[in-house]
Amino acid sequence: MIGNGKILAGSIALLVAGTLAAAANEKVTFGTNWLAEPEHGGYYQAVADGTYAACGL
Repeated sequence: MIGNGKILAGSIALLVAGTLAAAANEKVTFGTNWLAEPEHGGYYQAVADGTYAACGL
């Protein structure tokens, strides 16, 4: 049986590793297919209302 201390230590290690990985932003380019389609509306709306900018994207 795994003790509570080991579970806590593992959880903290995963949290720290995820935080460090998220802190290193990498520039990416996102592209849809060349036609503006209705299913892309959410992406265009996020650009228009500043959602991506607010999240640092």
